[in-house]
Amino acid sequence: MFESGVAIEMSVKIVTDSTSYIPLELRKKYDITVVSLSVTFDSETYREEEIDNLTFYNKMSRSKTIPTSSQPSPQEIFQVFEKLVLEGHSVVGIFLSSEMSGTFSGACLVKKMIIEKYPDACIEIIDSRSNCMELGFAALAAARAASYGQAMAGVINETKRVIARSRFIFVPDTLEYLHKVVG
Repeated sequence: MFESGVAIEMSVKIVTDSTSYIPLELRKKYDITVVSLSVTFDSETYREEEIDNLTFYNKMSRSKTIPTSSQPSPQEIFQVFEKLVLEGHSVVGIFLSSEMSGTFSGACLVKKMIIEKYPDACIEIIDSRSNCMELGFAALAAARAASYGQAMAGVINETKRVIARSRFIFVPDTLEYLHKVVG
């Protein structure tokens, strides 16, 4: 952004998706915006942000099939990006692995739409190559860097550093749900 020919440093805002599972108090503390995936059990669909773990696992245990999920709508991502851009912020979006969901590619498409409408917008989309709190830790690192006044490049570098240094370990309590998948 420019004012009277002088470059003005915009603040950096972080956007991630609901699979990051960042606790609400940390999202508020670091001003992290979350776009929600949806989860469907049989014919009931919920925004992931609106269903707690106990309800999720109770529904899963009663369902004959594994629930399905869907990425946030491009309209929701567009509205979030547009609001932040119009407020004068740069945006770093850190999303669920592109190998697990179309969320990352959807965000990239929305970025192009925003840039077409607002050519001065500054948006970077990062594939976390992960999910759950591994994604959450990357988004938190980015938000902390932004809260310390880091410029866009510093926020991106910190995000990528955390992504490169973290690993996702999955240890199931039971193989019951795998049985539902293979029948």
